[in-house]
Amino acid sequence: MTWLIWDKGRARLASHGAMLTDFTAFLPDGRRVSPLHKPPWLDEPLPDGLPPLLMRLQGEWPCVPFGMAPEGPLAGDWAGFSLSPDPWPHGYAANHAWQILPDGPSAARATICYPQGNPVQRLYRGVRAVDGEAALDFDLGIQMRRAAQLPIGVHPVFRLPEMVGQARMCLGGYDRVFGYPGDTGGAPAFEPHSPFRFEDLTGLDFDPLALPYPHASETLLLLSGTDGLFSLENHAEAYRVSLSWDPVIFPSLLLWISNCGRSAAPWNGRHLALGVEPVCSAFDLGSAISASENELTRAGIQTARMVIPSQTFSTHYRISVSPL
Repeated sequence: MTWLIWDKGRARLASHGAMLTDFTAFLPDGRRVSPLHKPPWLDEPLPDGLPPLLMRLQGEWPCVPFGMAPEGPLAGDWAGFSLSPDPWPHGYAANHAWQILPDGPSAARATICYPQGNPVQRLYRGVRAVDGEAALDFDLGIQMRRAAQLPIGVHPVFRLPEMVGQARMCLGGYDRVFGYPGDTGGAPAFEPHSPFRFEDLTGLDFDPLALPYPHASETLLLLSGTDGLFSLENHAEAYRVSLSWDPVIFPSLLLWISNCGRSAAPWNGRHLALGVEPVCSAFDLGSAISASENELTRAGIQTARMVIPSQTFSTHYRISVSPL
């Protein structure tokens, strides 16, 4: 692991998954806040057979390919897909150790090689603190052995306050919202007809943009046509964490609203967090579905990228924190 230390914060880049974790932002009024999530089971004995990603899940990490095949049948017009399992949830790199190299006191580089036979040859990742700001800049590069259509995404998970409604999602521009067509591991907070917009959600007994929700739930939503901007306001601690990305590379945003809705181990009805995941993917349904014609592609939404050996794929994004 490598620590990044600068005038406005500190953070740690772990070797497993090259996960960025333990980000503490130093605010102008002297307060220190930690916007990234850690699950409660990191120091607990865990059931056998869990993927390494789930055992060590925390903070933010890249996903190449993004997602994994669903464990059960899909609903509605998605039902005809043959479900081909992916060997690693969210890709080989999310489940294995990277080589981490410091690049000065406030930056680091990471690389990982994929197994022979995989179309991906190598991933590159750079993380650099922004001088004078409570912010981190990220770079992701993909080098291929052979051309392939891949779902790609990055996976920040933000911490939520415990009191109902004390955080607020501030959406940037987007086109439509699509509800997940499968089992999320718990009951979704609402089940509107897809597609919709948040202002269409009338008749609920809670504000769908205010988190946590009042009832245990597990909700996955895909926002299409995004403008590359999202913020989460934590009113309990009076700070805002913002995420920006290139919407040409990642045209959609997957919101994973984990509101204590998963009862299976290690979740045990206690996992409270918000995943804010810029993607070019069909939800997190894995490579086979995302690279095929599907209900989202028929709606004009790109769900995979063609990545070729002759040109390294690269993209840039930022996480920043400011006071409210």
